[in-house]
Amino acid sequence: APLPPERHAAAAEAIEAFLRSSRFSYSRDPRGTTDPRETPTGRMPTIEEFLTVTRRGYCAHFASAMTLMCQAVGIEARLATGYRAAEFNEAGQFYRVRKKDAHAWVEVLLPGRGWTDFDPTPDAGDETRRSQRPWLATMRAWYDFVQFEWANLIVSFEAAHREELWNAITKWWRQITGRDEGGGDLRTRLRELLLGPSIFTFSQRLLYWFVALLLLLLVVLVLRAAWMALLIVHEFVPRVRRGRRSLTRHPDARYYDRLLILLARQGLNKPPELTPREFARRIAAERPDLSAVVQLTDWFYEAQYGAARFDPDRRRRISELLENLRDRGRFSVQA
Repeated sequence: APLPPERHAAAAEAIEAFLRSSRFSYSRDPRGTTDPRETPTGRMPTIEEFLTVTRRGYCAHFASAMTLMCQAVGIEARLATGYRAAEFNEAGQFYRVRKKDAHAWVEVLLPGRGWTDFDPTPDAGDETRRSQRPWLATMRAWYDFVQFEWANLIVSFEAAHREELWNAITKWWRQITGRDEGGGDLRTRLRELLLGPSIFTFSQRLLYWFVALLLLLLVVLVLRAAWMALLIVHEFVPRVRRGRRSLTRHPDARYYDRLLILLARQGLNKPPELTPREFARRIAAERPDLSAVVQLTDWFYEAQYGAARFDPDRRRRISELLENLRDRGRFSVQA
């Protein structure tokens, strides 16, 4: 017979406590048991089989069982599904909800209280999360927070975030330019320029550092490209000295200008009063590990003044020697 309304609350609490007791256990196995012999053909158990045979299941089994048991004694109850946010991220101050946090519970209509939530599912016992060491949990929380901010600020970058960031940048710019109060002295402004504006939120400061890093990499790439272009110009474009155009390099002799640049990096600058051959012999005498410069200079004379054409093997040999000088600061092999 249906229970009187005044006993509905106590009955619902008793049913919830019964299902959460040690008589039942939580299992993610859809069959409700790891032993297929406990249910016909290993299929998912019915509510009756769950209550009387397997007594193992996940939230849908427990919630469905409580709903049926409440309705059996005349208590209005319904199954509710959604997500249970159980993991709070201390770093970002938000709850993280995953697919595995999907959950089912029961809503019971109680006199004077309306629809009331009951959760008959025993604690799933996320042992992995609870057994984590504190430092590992902290690292995971920060990783999740950075990933969350990356998705919000970089991947999606919605209109609300753009407007908030633009307002913060505008306010900071007015402060450092002296239009608003709070800009501080020069040291404070330089510190904020390096570490990020103090008026920025932490997530906005992360974005500031990310953009600053990209700009720094861009400057490095531009300087590198400019240096390479300067080397190319120095090696292949005739130079102008004292108002007169210097002698045009023979195509196979242009490597000599690059050789002089590489030697200059070693602190070996060619004096203007020395001929290339005299300079090479001085280097060989002072630096035996650079004695191959004599051979390179002899080849330079052959090409520049003898109009000789080098074969592929010699060109390859010259390139190897120059690469050794550039990368190691010496010639790894003798000419």
